[in-house]
Amino acid sequence: RLWSKLLTRGVLTALLALTAFLFSLNSQANQGAAITAAFTVLVVSQIAFAFQCRSTPDEGFFRKYLTNKLLLGLAFLVIALQVSIIYFPPISRAFRMESLLLKDWIPILVAFVVSSLPLDELFETRVVEEDQAAEEESNGMVAEAASVGPNEELG
Repeated sequence: RLWSKLLTRGVLTALLALTAFLFSLNSQANQGAAITAAFTVLVVSQIAFAFQCRSTPDEGFFRKYLTNKLLLGLAFLVIALQVSIIYFPPISRAFRMESLLLKDWIPILVAFVVSSLPLDELFETRVVEEDQAAEEESNGMVAEAASVGPNEELG
């Protein structure tokens, strides 16, 4: 079960990074900027994943983001560091990053939103509901079998 969640997240992140790479490559025709956009998608998707790992039963979607002040502060710090790696020339040269245009941030923001969606919870809810339905059906069959006498047939 854990492996399937990790595989799903990994494939989703890879597709989002590839999308950002191709979008930036088409908008700037600069491979360095495309690599920077893909790397930034990896960073923001990991931030979103950190929030997804936080267990908040029966709480609202945004509560997961707003109640843990330490995680929220660290997420802003990571984003600030990533932006400085992209736009502060001495650091960007050290990391071989290229500046991104404003439109290059569109797939990065989309990647963050998609990575933030509670996909695991949606799949888990569906599985739990299916398990509950199967259990109720099983209990109904047991109750029906118990109500039938030894010489009677099930209807």
